[in-house]
Amino acid sequence: MRSHLRGRGVCRNEPITRRHIGGVWGGVVRVVTPSERSGRFVVKGIAEFRTIVVDCANPRMLGEFYAGVLGWSMDDRDDDWVVVTDGGSPKRLAFQRVEDYRPPIWPRSERPQQFHIDLTVQDMEQAEKAVIELGATKHDHQPSEEDSFRVFLDPAGHPFCLCRDVSDD
Repeated sequence: MRSHLRGRGVCRNEPITRRHIGGVWGGVVRVVTPSERSGRFVVKGIAEFRTIVVDCANPRMLGEFYAGVLGWSMDDRDDDWVVVTDGGSPKRLAFQRVEDYRPPIWPRSERPQQFHIDLTVQDMEQAEKAVIELGATKHDHQPSEEDSFRVFLDPAGHPFCLCRDVSDD
């Protein structure tokens, strides 16, 4: 979505096609002038991102893990629902209890990963050590040929990646 809007003029309420926003068909978007922060065009959709919600057996434990990894605060509402945040939307992760939760088996398909989180780090070695101390496990399968990212499992078995800071991914 980033590169194909660069260099375009300002347009308002332009009907969109797949070419405009990488796979979304139909609808109307509003392309506005480039953002002051990024210099990129901003596409306004029908909604704003709020939270990624993750199923798990123990929301409090998984919330504590990600609060430690990200340096965010944890809102422990109850044993069935926990939110970690840097202060509000859009950076929020929520964890909800699911009875009989079964972790994914990645990279196999009988219980697929369903999602994963990419986290940018400045120092890969230091970050790896820190997430393992918090309860992560480094996965045996490491598909990055250039060590640009490393795959770990959080304490509930969800895959997540530590990624080297490479701009414009």
